[in-house]
Amino acid sequence: MRKKQNFLKLLNIGNSITATYFWPITEQFLKNYPNNTILDEFKEGILSDINKEILRKANQIAFSNHFFHWYLEFPEIFRRKAKGFDIIITNPPYISLKEIILEEKHYYKNQYQSAVQQYDLYSLFLERCFVLLKLNLLCLESFHG
Repeated sequence: MRKKQNFLKLLNIGNSITATYFWPITEQFLKNYPNNTILDEFKEGILSDINKEILRKANQIAFSNHFFHWYLEFPEIFRRKAKGFDIIITNPPYISLKEIILEEKHYYKNQYQSAVQQYDLYSLFLERCFVLLKLNLLCLESFHG
């Protein structure tokens, strides 16, 4: 039962984080969306009425967009001693630094070694791929040259 509760807690957090990219932008957006404070409260199990509504909306968005959380679906890949996937097939985002909001820039600088000076999401994406691949595996940039 406890494993199921932990899974649901992590699923709710994952859905809430991902849902922010699909959240309808309205006047209420800045008041009621899963910001860092709300996510911290979810982690601690605090579910006020506002948090319950945010969580309901996030899970609704997750369901309608078929969210998939790799860490939850393949925990054995991320927890074992020899971590990593054998292969990663990607379509990295080509988003410049100008399009990234300030809060995200701070997060990236703390999480990624390649987030220095001028960078884009592509470089962060590739850095993450190298971390997720098993050691000594090849990373091809493109099949077309």
